Amino acid sequence: MESIHNFRDFGGYQTSDGSRVRRGLLFRSGSLATASDDDVAGLGALGIRLICDLRTKSERRRHPDRLPSSFGITYRHIPMKSRHHDDSGVFAQLCSLVFGKARRMRFDEVMEEVYREYVADFGAELAAVLRLTADPEHLPILIHCTAGKDRTGLACVLIHRVLGASPEAIMGDYLCSNDHFTAFRRDITRRLRRFSVLGVSTERVLPLFEARREYVEAAFDEMTRRHGSFDAYVEEGLKVTDVEKKRLRELLLEPAPADFACG
Repeated sequence: MESIHNFRDFGGYQTSDGSRVRRGLLFRSGSLATASDDDVAGLGALGIRLICDLRTKSERRRHPDRLPSSFGITYRHIPMKSRHHDDSGVFAQLCSLVFGKARRMRFDEVMEEVYREYVADFGAELAAVLRLTADPEHLPILIHCTAGKDRTGLACVLIHRVLGASPEAIMGDYLCSNDHFTAFRRDITRRLRRFSVLGVSTERVLPLFEARREYVEAAFDEMTRRHGSFDAYVEEGLKVTDVEKKRLRELLLEPAPADFACG
């Protein structure tokens, strides 16, 4: 996609039982607000049947998705708004970096706390994404938020983990957002340089614009802390049943060819 940040198929990975996550059914991205006409046509050509939007109401209102109108795509809004999420706009956030409480924040620690909060407070929302993905009427599915990195990233991590993808494959797909964010981070860095004379360090805020292993590890640690294990988190925290997990695997896994290489 030429104008949709971080768009990709997150299938194709091998699982612990030797299967492979099907391609062409699972897609992830950032906001669709900047989609070009060709991008919109491309979404329809991929056969996407459901778009799952994890942005807040304010994000949607400020930057509404451009959706294909003639392909019968269903739209579901499942907002995930962290306590650290700031809807005040770019100018107000930059002012906070210079003059407000954000001056004192360590943003790597903030992001780890955000991921723990997703686990603690958004079980119903993450479970809804899993259940939508387990419905053949909704496949292919596109899951997105604003950057396609954090809320979308954790949702995709959960799908991969339930499907049995290897830890290396799960983390590798999550960290792929950094490869898709090169131009985005360059633009952010350029903008923040203007504020360097006011004490805003680009390096200090970069954790907000990167996918980091530590963030996912914080989420998994929170699952274990609250429920004892990932499987118990899925059962108790998300209330996703064995039948639902089995259906997800039947829909999304296929035998891997003998010469298959993960990724």
